Amino acid sequence: MMGARIAAMLCVMTLAGCASPAASPGSPVTASGGPSAVPATVAPITPVPVSGPTPSPPSAGQLGLEWKELPEPDIRPKRGFEHNFLESERGVLILVHHLTGDPTTIVATTRDGVAWTTTEVLSATQRFGPSVNGGPDWMQVVERADRAPGLELVASADGLAWETRGQLPAAMQTAGDGVANGEAIVVCGTGRGVFEGRGSCAHSADGGHTWEGLDAFAALIGGAQVRGIVRHGQGFVAIVEGEQEGEAVSITSADGSTWSAQPGIIPSGGTAVGRVGGTVVVTGITDTGVSMAASQDGVSWGSVPAPHVDGWIREFVKAGSALVAPVTWSQPEGGEQVSDFLVSPDGRTWSSAGLPPQMKDWQNMTFLPVEGGLIEMGGSPGMMMRGTVVAADG
Repeated sequence: MMGARIAAMLCVMTLAGCASPAASPGSPVTASGGPSAVPATVAPITPVPVSGPTPSPPSAGQLGLEWKELPEPDIRPKRGFEHNFLESERGVLILVHHLTGDPTTIVATTRDGVAWTTTEVLSATQRFGPSVNGGPDWMQVVERADRAPGLELVASADGLAWETRGQLPAAMQTAGDGVANGEAIVVCGTGRGVFEGRGSCAHSADGGHTWEGLDAFAALIGGAQVRGIVRHGQGFVAIVEGEQEGEAVSITSADGSTWSAQPGIIPSGGTAVGRVGGTVVVTGITDTGVSMAASQDGVSWGSVPAPHVDGWIREFVKAGSALVAPVTWSQPEGGEQVSDFLVSPDGRTWSSAGLPPQMKDWQNMTFLPVEGGLIEMGGSPGMMMRGTVVAADG
């Protein structure tokens, strides 16, 4: 999720030879919330590479994607670089930080993926860290400005000026997954001291100004990996690796402060977590492809039928009122390609939207949500594509 996106920053903009980062396995959580010593990692599969089906009009009652080529915003770095991608109610923010030889950072923002505001500013004015998405402003978790050990949350309304909201608990050493639900924010990472190498989480009820450590939540997950956190209703749903290989469990909260481990097991779940239309969706990998499960409350889960695809789903992208799942496969020599896009209006009914011919050989693409759809970046130098969700009759 957030941590994986940060770790994959060097792989975007058609950098050849990059592959998605592998998650570090930990001690999984049992359905009752207790720790287990059994490592729970998802066994990788290597699907047969395909060129991808040509997009065709969706069947009645289904959704599809219409793609349009657009010029890529002028954010090509001059030398070595990193990217950071942030999402908020203001739209998408991209930070392009030059690693060497240039003291500036490129800041690019957009709401619809068509109109962009691009500014080059002094890097000394920019903060850089894992993003906390979904809030009214763009937010990041960064190292403390006073250089003391620890983390703090910074926020920006324009991507240019950043204010420090508040300091996270001293027990947190790193941050990865983070999500906002109104003024409530939850951030999870790893701890320091007695929590070294184990999960550590924090909650803010006032937009990041004050924080409390979620020690009870950390005790629930132990050394297990948090596979994703999504907002749900007024609260949150976290998906955590389970006791057996490929399993996951759900931990829910009505307010971000008090959490409960749910007894049900989500088979083959956890490689990606998303939410649409009040439904939380989890996908995973089986011997024959992808599997999906959905829940209205984060407690009771049911299997969801999905089209057969060649590849697996590593992320969900919110596209207007729909959810899009890029289907990817890895090449033996490195790099990832997309073979299909699945689209759903409710997290339970999925249809294949196919692959645009332009994307047939593109690798290491990044997908970001914009108004009414999503944008694709990194597949071809100078070119970006915008996908709009369409109905069968439209």
